[in-house]
Amino acid sequence: MRENFINILLIDDNEDDYIITRDLLFDIEAQSFKLDWAATFDEGLAAILRQEHELYLVDYRLGMHDGVELIQKAFELGCKAPMILLTGQDGREIDLEAMKVGAADYLIKGEIQSPMLDRSIRYALERARTLEALRESEERFRQLAGATFEGILIYDRQRIIDINNRFEEMFGYTSAEIVGRTITDFVAPASQELVIERLKAGSTLPYEFMALRRDGTTFPVEANSRSTAYRDQSVTMVAIRDMTERKRMEEELINSRKLEAIGNLAGGIAHDFNNMLTAILGNISLAMLDAEPGSELYSLLTPAEHACYQARNLARQLLTFSRGGAPVKSIASLGDLIQTATNFALSGSNVRCEFDLPADLNPVEIDEGQITQVINNLVINAKQAMPEGGFIKIYGRNVNVLRAALSYDGDPPSSWPEHQSQPLQLKDGSYLEVIVEDQGVGIAKEYLGKVFDPYFTTREQGKGLGLSTSYAIIQKHQGHIRVRSEVGSGTAFHFYLPAYQPPGVVKKSAAPATTSGQGRVLVMDDEQPIRELLEYALTRFGYQTELTKDGREVVERYQQAQQANCPFDVVIMDLTVPGGMGGKEAIQKLREIDPHVKAIVSSGYSNEPVLSNYRQYGFSAVVTKPYEIQELSKVIQAVLTEPAAQSLDYL
Repeated sequence: MRENFINILLIDDNEDDYIITRDLLFDIEAQSFKLDWAATFDEGLAAILRQEHELYLVDYRLGMHDGVELIQKAFELGCKAPMILLTGQDGREIDLEAMKVGAADYLIKGEIQSPMLDRSIRYALERARTLEALRESEERFRQLAGATFEGILIYDRQRIIDINNRFEEMFGYTSAEIVGRTITDFVAPASQELVIERLKAGSTLPYEFMALRRDGTTFPVEANSRSTAYRDQSVTMVAIRDMTERKRMEEELINSRKLEAIGNLAGGIAHDFNNMLTAILGNISLAMLDAEPGSELYSLLTPAEHACYQARNLARQLLTFSRGGAPVKSIASLGDLIQTATNFALSGSNVRCEFDLPADLNPVEIDEGQITQVINNLVINAKQAMPEGGFIKIYGRNVNVLRAALSYDGDPPSSWPEHQSQPLQLKDGSYLEVIVEDQGVGIAKEYLGKVFDPYFTTREQGKGLGLSTSYAIIQKHQGHIRVRSEVGSGTAFHFYLPAYQPPGVVKKSAAPATTSGQGRVLVMDDEQPIRELLEYALTRFGYQTELTKDGREVVERYQQAQQANCPFDVVIMDLTVPGGMGGKEAIQKLREIDPHVKAIVSSGYSNEPVLSNYRQYGFSAVVTKPYEIQELSKVIQAVLTEPAAQSLDYL
């Protein structure tokens, strides 16, 4: 049981915020807290005057009053405990106003996490103790100021007369080297004018500037000045907070918001693009059925079909970036995928690739779009490491893992790169190993442990996302990725994917080879070109087809058919219908009507886990846009010929 509570009072008119704050404090393992709550301005002020708490969290909005007014009133009445202002919106003016009346910190509610709140509380309490000690005596100041998280200096007429240990640590000097010098000696050139102006004005408002260390490096700090008595003279004390970590967190937050915005945009574009591509690819595949192989028409349609596949790969990369969720897997041969993705990534460059990909590579169960993105990222990384051109080598081998040790199905040739000796972070079993090796500049030893960290990059044009994204994708596939490199000797990335193990149930190859069939099919898609394509194609293949444009209509039509004793054999539903009922909600209503309904879900984009876990949502199979009409027909036949309880996976 945790002891030594810190008594905190939250003054906030919203009980939900009290519950949230209580939970955040409970998650702080290193310290225990007792949180009391006052719901109004008057209740809060009365509790402050009783001096029962060590720290106060004050909401900015308090009915007819505000938190800044309460903090100012409390300090005027003699309160010495620190106060942290909480607000639901970011505003520099509020921040400055709160600090001006004596608030220790300023936190935005929606962005508060337990570590941030912990740091803010610790800082506020430490700062309060330090300031109190300075008022009591110089000796007490030295004892407490040496343990604070801030650098503190005391100056008179711009000459430094004393500092604490933290200031020495921050700037890299000893006390003897600092005392007697001017404050501006420790300010970066770009901030000199700002600091001089603030010193002349005698401002007590906090401000930020770039500080200068002994070794010439700069770092962001926040300074807060106060006039005080020291050695029987009036001096100015400056508390300097290192803002490096806070700036880094702010930058990460900005980056994550940018990525989220770009991801939403990418997902929307990919959804619309895949819908259009479905109509294009579907019509091309129909036209190729009527064209004689080897004819001029067939030769014209073939490159158009190939271009659709390339466009589909691009759309899948957009989806992978926007979705960030579980892979939508299918059984695939990795050799062809590697060569296609590599040739596309190196198109137009002065880098060439040599492949060593045996024909007997084990199949893998993967999200082709996501693994294509991994290959693309690794190849681009290798290409950028060889600005003057060169060769990339990509190897593939079947391997086995037992007790985290690696063995081969046969001895690897001597031309293979050497392998790292550390154990693999993989479960025992069969895997496919892929190595992407370049002849580039290599990676310095001190950076090897950081290459998969988000936003880490040593390249001016890099964003530090390619390798971290690849790492996340491989992890989601229950695989592993690692790197071997030496400066001047190139780099080799090794990644491992579990070999596909047939489950002993219905396999993809069990689908009938023919595209003709019979049965009643109900189609739901919000795009008219796709509805028209499916009506023409499925009717041609022998199905009786009816069309609907949203989930509400498909439920009505399905129920009417049941009542008329003319039920549909299978339903094909688009997952996402802007402004209407989509497939996820519609399948639940259909299962209420018919628990044995056979439904196929289809989508060009979804940020929900339906596509990767469609069985849990009641669907029998899944097809991802864009698709060939022949493929869809085979899925329909497979669903129709299987028991209702059997789920199939055709992607």
